[in-house]
Formats: sequence, structure tokens, C-alpha cells
Amino acid sequence: MRRFFILLMALVLWTGIAAAQNTKAKSGKCSSDVEWEFDGRTLYIKSTAIHKGTVPMPDYDLNKDLAPWIKQQLSIRKVVIGSGIGRIGSCAFANCKELNSVEFQDVFLWEIGWGAFLNCRNLFNFSIPVNVKKIETIAFANCSSLRSVRVPGLCRVEDQAFLSCTNLTLVEVGKNALIGKAAFATEVVEDGVTSHKPYNGEIIGLPATINTDNCLEYGLAKEAVAICIKKAAPLQTDTRQSDVDTNIPGSLVMRNDTYALIIGNENYRFVANVPFANNDASVFSEYCKNTLGIPASNIHLCQDATKHMILEQELNDWLKEEIQDKAGKKLIVYYAGHGVPDIQDHNKSYLLPTDVYGTKPQRGISLDAFYSELGRLGFARVTLFIDACFSGVNRDNEGLNTERAVEVEAEDAKPTIGNLIVFSAAHGNETAQGYQEEGHGLFTYYLLKELQETQGMVTYGKLTDDIRKHVSNVAPTLDLRKKQTPKSATTYSTDAWKNLEF
Repeated sequence: MRRFFILLMALVLWTGIAAAQNTKAKSGKCSSDVEWEFDGRTLYIKSTAIHKGTVPMPDYDLNKDLAPWIKQQLSIRKVVIGSGIGRIGSCAFANCKELNSVEFQDVFLWEIGWGAFLNCRNLFNFSIPVNVKKIETIAFANCSSLRSVRVPGLCRVEDQAFLSCTNLTLVEVGKNALIGKAAFATEVVEDGVTSHKPYNGEIIGLPATINTDNCLEYGLAKEAVAICIKKAAPLQTDTRQSDVDTNIPGSLVMRNDTYALIIGNENYRFVANVPFANNDASVFSEYCKNTLGIPASNIHLCQDATKHMILEQELNDWLKEEIQDKAGKKLIVYYAGHGVPDIQDHNKSYLLPTDVYGTKPQRGISLDAFYSELGRLGFARVTLFIDACFSGVNRDNEGLNTERAVEVEAEDAKPTIGNLIVFSAAHGNETAQGYQEEGHGLFTYYLLKELQETQGMVTYGKLTDDIRKHVSNVAPTLDLRKKQTPKSATTYSTDAWKNLEF
């Protein structure tokens, strides 16, 4: 009984202390131009400056001059950086061990301070804004849940900035970025001796200054760098590079709650390939990251996809199981590849994975079923772009399920479940043509062109009208001399969808 009484008194005392802490102010000012507010889950950082331009947060450290939200640091799950904040202060969110995501309300952040997210071990969703010019030492050290890092092209990353981010699977570095020593390494201590283990996962893009001879200095493994350089080599000698490939505008907003599944099926096992499909998907992925402001960790680029890859790995494992709270999020799905009709079943439309025979379309993915599966996921909105046709003839005027290139009137598949908007390259017996001069599918080229010219700030109504106008005008002038008319379909009962944007 005595022990029970002591435990009870301790519990009462602890509860009183916790209650007293909870009555303390959960908002305040960091400086004359910056204020903060915490709602029990999300910490908001706001600029109060009247003048135009951005203002910095104050710098803090781990021993004195602590951040004013220090008593709430173990309750912070999300941080929202408001408009006008130009710099995240040193140690601002260090040791916020339950922090899992950071959202930016504009892209004009220019600097991330020393140790800003040090020891944020649950931080897995962080997309570095495109205008960031400097990431200071150990800014993200020990962020062991961080999955991907995308360094903007003009950014300077200081020594050990991403030290011991042990679960990294993707690193992308802009070609003009500057990388410090051991920036991506993992610290290892054996027998009292500290050493650095280099990152050996996927790398997409590197500055020309980094190669297999010096990569260990930056915390990058030779094997990973060699693969990255090898993959990039063909792009350096490709003379057919479109204007939409090189002039990709930066985003004006961050779309942290948008996800993108991007499928490019170019190399098929049993039918002719689809010229440019992988390039279509790859460049669309760049527009999603750069122009639409979708975090790299929210994008899956899936090239030469089999049926298992599409239905199991992407649709089920990622979209259905891994992404939570979908009712407040949006999804973009892009597909470039073969579509094929089942001429034995009323010309029913199928997407053709790379491991399915064109003569066995029923073994592919029914377009109706694909729409339904996406609708049932429960996203607030799903937008699909399909650069494929279902006439049985490909971009090179070859038949897919008959010996002769004979177009058939394909089934007009329509979405019926969820909030879906579908943009298709062609309809009926039309062919989704390639645009040889630009190295893209014709439909995809004008989709990218519209995103480029509008910086992604375009209504769906304008998008569909402009793509239809350009594609229908250009298609008859190409080698196949065929008509091609993009179309749209939706589950929305009115034209209100035309006023929506990405």
C-alpha cells in the first residue's frame, strides 16, 4: 500500500506539472518579424513583416538561446513554414523527434541553418524548395527516416549536411550544386574509431565536379556514382532534345499533399516498342517536381512496367497501403505506352504492360477496372493523363493484335467512381502519334508545353482546350497523316471541374 501511495502521488505530481506546462502560451514571437503558433500537433511559423521580401528566423543552439517551442518539441508532428520566411534558423527544430513532415506555403526560402533539423528521426517528408541556395552543416544529420534528398541546382550543401540519414534511397543533385565533405555519409564507430560509410543507393544527376575518383570525399559510393554517370551518358549525346526538356520552370507553390504515379512503357517483350515513352514519363516527372512543386518523395517514376509492377507494387503497396489520410490528398497518374483493344470482346480497352502479348489483351489491365481501382482509393481528386490509344495501331503505324495495321473503333471507357478527371491522347479509332521532331508523344509534348508556358498555373478547362487545339492541328501534318483529337472524361456531374487547377 505504501508503494502504491508513493506511485499515486508521483502520478498526481506529474499530471500537475504536465497540466501546468499545457497552460503555458503556445504562441508567441520569435523576433520582431516572425511569430509562431502551435495547435497541439502542427507548429506554424509566420512572417509579420510589413515590407516586401523575406525575413529570417532567429538562430538557436542546443544549450542556450533555445527555441521558444522547446517545451512542445516532443508533440510537434508537422511544421508549416509560412510565406515570407527566407531562412530556417540554426537548431530551430533540432530534437523534434516526432516531427514527420514540413510544408512550405511558398518557394522563396533561401537558406536552411546549422542543425535546423538535427536528430529529427521521424522526418520522412521534406522537399527542399527550388530557391534554396545554402544548406548548412548537419542541417539534417541523424534524420534516419528521410527517404530522398533533392538538392536544387544552385545550392551549396555544407559538410555533413545529411550525415547518418541511414534510410536514404534516392539522392538527386543539381548540376551546378556545390557539395561539402561527407555530406551524404553515415557515421560509423567501431572500437572507438569513427569513420564514414558512403551512401550507396540510387543517384539521379550529379555536378560534373563529382566523379568516381573523388566521390568518397562527399560521402557517395563509387558504385552508385558510376551507375549514375552511365545512365546520364546517353542524354549528353542525344541531339534530339526538345525545348520542353530544357526550359522547365520552377514552381510558384509547394504541393505537399499531391502524389504522382508516372508510368512510361517503351520497351516491350512481345510487341513493338513505343518510341519516346520513357522520355515522356521522365520529363513529365521533372515537371511534377519542378513546375508543380510535388515533393520528390511523393513521386514514383515507373518505366517499362510489368503488370505486377503496376497493380501490386504501385497501385496496391504504395497508393493503397502506404499513403494515409487520402481524403485530403490529390493524385496524378500519367501513362505513356501501348493501349490495345480486345477485338474478341466488343473492342474493350486495355492498358498493355510490357510483359503481356498484344494478342492477349485480356491479360493486360482493363481501362474500366483501372479507373475504378483509382477511384476507390479515396483521394480527394485523381487526375489521369493517358498518352496511348486503343485502336490496335501504334505510334509507328504497326498492328498490335493483328498482322495488319487496321484501326478499330475502341470502347469508350469512362470513369464512374471517385473524383476522377481523365485527359486522353485520342479516341475511337485514332492513333496516339509520336512527335519525332520533339522526341515525345504528340499529346505529351503539348501537355508539357502548356505546363511550361503557364508555370503549372492553369485551369483544367484551359488545359484540355489548348491541348486539343494544338494536337488536332499538328497531327495531320506528321508522317502518318492521321487525325488525332484528345478528349477528356470525368465523374463530375457539371463543368465545375474545368475551373480546377493542379
